[in-house]
Amino acid sequence: MKKTNTELIRKSFDNIINNNNMTKLIKERINVNSAAIKLAEYNYETSELTLTFVNNREYLYKSVEPFMFEGMRNAESIGKFINKYIKPLTFIKL
Repeated sequence: MKKTNTELIRKSFDNIINNNNMTKLIKERINVNSAAIKLAEYNYETSELTLTFVNNREYLYKSVEPFMFEGMRNAESIGKFINKYIKPLTFIKL
């Protein structure tokens, strides 16, 4: 059976987290090359994603799976990815 990209990303991520020889990453912050979004910070312990927009407004998205953060980071268009997969999730305006 052929695995989907999502399954492969999730399996790779699980292998990294479960490897006892590696330090567990708790938070990761990336600068975003987007007309609307300036910064993304993901918390691996709480599965929360904080997005900072160029107007300095911040939004906290809950229940963001790690593979979704990886998908966002590797997306051809981060803005399109966020609009399609992240914005529908529960959020809090900070």
